[in-house]
Amino acid sequence: MRREANDDEARILGQLGAIQVHHGSAGSNMVARYFATLHTRSVSDLFTASQMALDCGRHFGAISDMTDFVRVLEKTPKAKRDDAIRGRILKGSLPTFGHPEISAAGRDNHLEADPRPALYLAPLFDAIDSGAVRVTPEVRKRAAFVERIYQIALIEGVEKSTGAGRLRLTPNTDFGAWLVQEILGIEEADRTLLSYAYRGFGWMMDVREQLQQPIIRPVIPPDPAIISPAAEDGIIPSVISTVHARLLEGNAFEKH
Repeated sequence: MRREANDDEARILGQLGAIQVHHGSAGSNMVARYFATLHTRSVSDLFTASQMALDCGRHFGAISDMTDFVRVLEKTPKAKRDDAIRGRILKGSLPTFGHPEISAAGRDNHLEADPRPALYLAPLFDAIDSGAVRVTPEVRKRAAFVERIYQIALIEGVEKSTGAGRLRLTPNTDFGAWLVQEILGIEEADRTLLSYAYRGFGWMMDVREQLQQPIIRPVIPPDPAIISPAAEDGIIPSVISTVHARLLEGNAFEKH
């Protein structure tokens, strides 16, 4: 953060990092590593080659792409911003939304939500409400653009030209990561690097485990404490619905 972080900021980044570390064992990361092992002789070369294989628009480009799109929206007249967002959705080039393995409504008539953005944003909203994190007017304006993107992409949807219903997209992990880093003031040049660093720790954990026992992907049994038996719908669904309601209501990044 290029400055001393308070306890709340450290907790927010820690929760983001923990999930990113675990994502280091995702299928695409594993495949990139396996390909890299065919042509490298050292662990450092393996990581470098694997990161290069993943460094493309399908993986580590979304956060930078969202920053670029926000700049576009800043220069777009207010009356035309929603149309600019809808245009990106219809072109299939809306950054931090959608995923090749996650279904979108309007394509096969059901919706799958990635829980990670909500898990990143929940502690951020708590810190904003308590006053531990203060959002400057400039940052709040930029975050509001992304909040509006969420409302159009997921809530309102976009009518497809074929007349076959409305297309809706769900945010992916980079949506929540972008907002957290924007609000906390992470320098733009450091944002993709932060994802590299977090996932790199996950890769190291995988490699250490593979040296002991060759496996396809490590399986970590869930801690029973993650879901409270007393919770009607479970903790994680509650977090997702709470964050969703706040983004839907608007002005999510103002103190509530």
